Amino acid sequence: MNMPKDELAITYMDHAALLHQSFINDRSKAVAASSTIPKAPGYAAVQQMFFSEITGGVQLIKTRLNNKKVLILLSDLHCPNLSVDTARLFREASQHNICIFPVLLRTTDYTGLFKSIAQRTGGTLFEGITREDQISNIFQLISGMARFGDCDIEWSSNKKCNSDQMRIQIETKSLTDVDTYTPNPRSLIKLTADPKFLFFGPVSPGQESKKTISLKAEGTTFTINDSKILGSSAYQIVDTKFPIIILEGQSKTITVKYSPKDSNRHYGFVETINDLCSGGLSAYGGFPGKPLVGKTLNIKKPACPDLFLAGIDSMIQWEGIPQDDRVKIEYTPDSGKTWNFVTDNAKGGKHVWLYPPLPRTSLGMIRVLQMASDGIDPNMWSSGYEPGSISSRNSPDGSKIAYLQSDNSLSIRISHSGEQLRIFRKIPGRITSYCWDYSSNFLAIGFEDGLLIIKDIRSGNNIREIRNSGSSINVISWNQSGNKIATSNTDGVLAVIETSTGIEIQKKSGYNFIVKNIEWTADGSVTASGACSDEFMLKMSDGFPLQIDTTDCVFSMKAPKLVMKKTKADLGKVIVGSGKDIMIDAVLCNEGDAPLHVLGADVTNGNAEEFGVPRGAGDFFLQPKECRAFMFSLMPQSPGKKRGFVTIRTTVGDFYDVIELTGEGIPPFISYNEMINFGQVELTKPKDSTVILLKNIGSEIVEFDSIVQGGPNFRDFAFTDKYKKFSLAPGESKRVTLRFIPKELGLTNGRLMAYYKGIGSPSMIQLYGEGIPRILPIESLTVNKIDTIAMERRGISENTYIIGNDRINQTLDTLSDKILAIDSLFRTDTLLKPMIIITGQITAVGVESDGRIINKPIFKIDLNTSNKYEALLPYVFYEEGSDIIPDRYYKLNNSQVANFTIDQLWYKSTINIYHDILNIIGKRLTMYQKSVLTIQGNNANTGIEKENTELSRRRAENVKQYLQDIWGIKENRLIVKAGNLPKAKSLPIDDPETAQENRRVEFSSNDYRVIEPLDLKNTMATSNPPKVRFNVQGAADFGIASYTVDAIQAGFNGNSFNQTETSSLPNTIDWEIAKNQALTPKLAKPVSCSLTIIDKKGNSKMVGTDQMDIDLITIERKIKEHINGYEVDSFSLILFDFNKSDVEDENKKIIAAIQKRVKKGSEISVTGTTDRIGTEEYNTRLSQERANAVKAAINRKGSVSIGKGEQDLRFDNDLPEGRFYCRTVNVVVRTLVE
Repeated sequence: MNMPKDELAITYMDHAALLHQSFINDRSKAVAASSTIPKAPGYAAVQQMFFSEITGGVQLIKTRLNNKKVLILLSDLHCPNLSVDTARLFREASQHNICIFPVLLRTTDYTGLFKSIAQRTGGTLFEGITREDQISNIFQLISGMARFGDCDIEWSSNKKCNSDQMRIQIETKSLTDVDTYTPNPRSLIKLTADPKFLFFGPVSPGQESKKTISLKAEGTTFTINDSKILGSSAYQIVDTKFPIIILEGQSKTITVKYSPKDSNRHYGFVETINDLCSGGLSAYGGFPGKPLVGKTLNIKKPACPDLFLAGIDSMIQWEGIPQDDRVKIEYTPDSGKTWNFVTDNAKGGKHVWLYPPLPRTSLGMIRVLQMASDGIDPNMWSSGYEPGSISSRNSPDGSKIAYLQSDNSLSIRISHSGEQLRIFRKIPGRITSYCWDYSSNFLAIGFEDGLLIIKDIRSGNNIREIRNSGSSINVISWNQSGNKIATSNTDGVLAVIETSTGIEIQKKSGYNFIVKNIEWTADGSVTASGACSDEFMLKMSDGFPLQIDTTDCVFSMKAPKLVMKKTKADLGKVIVGSGKDIMIDAVLCNEGDAPLHVLGADVTNGNAEEFGVPRGAGDFFLQPKECRAFMFSLMPQSPGKKRGFVTIRTTVGDFYDVIELTGEGIPPFISYNEMINFGQVELTKPKDSTVILLKNIGSEIVEFDSIVQGGPNFRDFAFTDKYKKFSLAPGESKRVTLRFIPKELGLTNGRLMAYYKGIGSPSMIQLYGEGIPRILPIESLTVNKIDTIAMERRGISENTYIIGNDRINQTLDTLSDKILAIDSLFRTDTLLKPMIIITGQITAVGVESDGRIINKPIFKIDLNTSNKYEALLPYVFYEEGSDIIPDRYYKLNNSQVANFTIDQLWYKSTINIYHDILNIIGKRLTMYQKSVLTIQGNNANTGIEKENTELSRRRAENVKQYLQDIWGIKENRLIVKAGNLPKAKSLPIDDPETAQENRRVEFSSNDYRVIEPLDLKNTMATSNPPKVRFNVQGAADFGIASYTVDAIQAGFNGNSFNQTETSSLPNTIDWEIAKNQALTPKLAKPVSCSLTIIDKKGNSKMVGTDQMDIDLITIERKIKEHINGYEVDSFSLILFDFNKSDVEDENKKIIAAIQKRVKKGSEISVTGTTDRIGTEEYNTRLSQERANAVKAAINRKGSVSIGKGEQDLRFDNDLPEGRFYCRTVNVVVRTLVE
């Protein structure tokens, strides 16, 4: 058992109690301490177990501080006294919160006492325990129940067709529990039939009769696929089409036709074949007394050569009839000569035969009779015996039927078989009425001429002939005792006749109506009102046997044979008020060939209250050739001879007074202090007690041999002196001094054994003491142990806490310097979280340039060398009147400077590269240490900026400060100048857009490399198909707040495709793969695609994934596989001043760089563009002039130039830098690489 830290107590009863109590949780120490208590001899009184002054279970623990206390009663129940003050027990258990768990070893609670105790105190009864592992399992279970309380376990089961007990087995890590329960009636389903039995009665051969059965579905819907009839072929299902579907609570019918070819009795088992529960009903017809056709009843068990054991429950099984049909079972030990009743109410195809009786036999047989207790119309059935009869009367006990024939004869037949008992042909006149007496032995017959004859059916003789009227007798009625008959005549005369004499003792006439019925009342008076037995019921106590089956062969019934080897036991002399036990071997033996089930042994006669059977009294099995030892006890309540008799109760009969017990009670002659209690003593402190231990209260000297300790605690109890042999004269006492030194906390127990010469030796004195802690300060401590169980629940929108029930456990923990009073609060809370239901999916397909869809595409990524020249616009533009560098310009912090490189700008767009101008210049100033940067501040020279050179200077100073603070450029390398309009100003100056362009800082340097165009080298990818389309679907319980589509290539250092929108989810999302080279996959690995949805409560879930397969065509692969490729140089860099098309000096340097890249066979395209300022016609012409000027400057064959004007505004023209970058010529040189 998992030891509780508060307390463990073990008690033991042997006329007095032995005790070990411990406040530890060390299992090994507890086991060692409990082993000091000797084995129990078997005696105990239940009242002592609970209420003994110190060691009684209730007394011991009721004052403890624990919130819940557990009392385990471990016993083999071999107790002579099972009485207990249950009212006191239940009251104190309730008052002190004590749960009692009885654990019974090798026996059951045959008195029901301990089951009642467990139920009323909140415990559990465990009985029939035979193994050590069972006890360990039970103790673990009790420990869990005591610590954590009960828990509810719910389960669901399939619907059942019957109410048989269900078996469940519950297993945990260390515990197993098996139980049974009756299914809830709501879970039962059945197909009921009305009527439950089809009785066709006598139908002449060649004729037919039809009956309809109404089938009702209860609990669920049934589908009847077919129906078949077992037994006689005279029955058929007609006028019915299958399958038949019967909805729950509704009914449908099937029709059965009976068309016999002979007059035999015919049986049929109408079985419905359905998808849930088997079922059916019986059909019966024909003429009584004829052979049975269509027998289906068959006994399955016992089968040859089965064996029965007398007194041991046995199973009888049968088949071939409806489960609900009742059967009667009989048993014969003599091959059918005599039949004995077993049961008349068995159903369901099986019956447990409780305690098959003696004698032993080898000629045993079982027969099963299928009974029909209702549904047979007796008028119809009885007419089958005498088809030509005018009327019939059934005897009151149902055993006989009287038939009035058309020839005026009376036929008497046995109702069950149709056998004819009598026929009366010599009748003195026309019979007008006849009636049975209540004994069913006499028949009163009335005639047309007023004659009344009483016949004895047993002998056939007339008992009496009576004539009281000259008119026809139409009604006859016997009274209950049969000594009077009331008759009514057609002339209105009612008479009462004494049957023994025939004398008319009462008569009344003058009725103006014909009497139809005569009834006798309880006071003996007669009421005339109705007819005699015109309608009657066929009364049968057992029902009508439809068919009978008998076992095919005889079987053996083995039986135990109880033999009393010892029939007497003398317990000798016992001092009044004390007790004595003796164990006698082989008292009861089984010399039979079957186990003997002993239910118990009791003292039934004589001085029954003073004798007992501590061992051997319980429920047990005695195997063949096995013997049983018994322990008998005597506890005399008065002096004198004692005598008692023991009765053995078994399943094959009770054996009364088979053992004689004798003994004698004698008066006590030694008085002794039965209990010495030292009380509470601090640990390791001695306490002495001097007491009068013994006193001679007899009339003779008593000699004592010794006083010794008897345990179990030999350590803590001691004598202060040694006591050897001594004697006590009459009236003399012995005083001794005892010492108690507790070494451990808790109650402990010892004994003193005073041995003397005489009956009753030794005298046993109980020693008790309780070790308590040294007086230490008490410190209170509160510990909260709160667990939270998280569960998800659909339909709630936010987290919900359910606070559990607080359980407080109070314990004491003794330390070396103090005592901790610990209040431990245990609680389990439940956190209900919203069950987030977000669903969706994503599928990636390819889209060709012409819009065709490719399912499961392989994207061919073609990598080519790409050199990109980006013009660097050496300006920083400002807002009107402001000297603050706008936020669109990227500004780093000191920690980011080291990771900034020029090459990483390749993936950025032209305008984004420009916004890094401060960092590009800062980086280049660190690269070219001798370079000097001039920072020219300007303004628009209109409005609030007119002539405001101070504003121009602050603009330049802020740029200087950034380059100093972030890039560490020394002040002497940064020259600040200020003026109004820039030298290359945009006109007109009062236009808002041109004024915006003039509010700027300009950069120039003594080292051209500081502001030269960016020469960026990388590979450029194209894709085939060029576009991927993501087909997406999604839904969320709380609605979709936003979604994200990601396409990520594992191991790719570049960026990944990501589209996040706070809107409803579209059906498709397109990604033009090569449009943004920074996102284009560059590895020969699949691209993982995913759809993530965030609902309106902020819950996020990735709801779908897919994969894009990549075929990467690298430059190395092209070389190896001889695949042609291209080197592409893009020069998006020749910038023109406002309204200019001249190629200035700076642009001439770029032209020279382009000419170096042009090779034989290179394809050159020159595209000129403008900003939106001016007319469309003018801008188109200006862009063409710019393109032509660059084409002429390049001066290479195969060059193509085009001017697009403002048709294709590549950059945002709301920004000044956007307009400047639109005033450009873009040159693309495409060179084949073989």
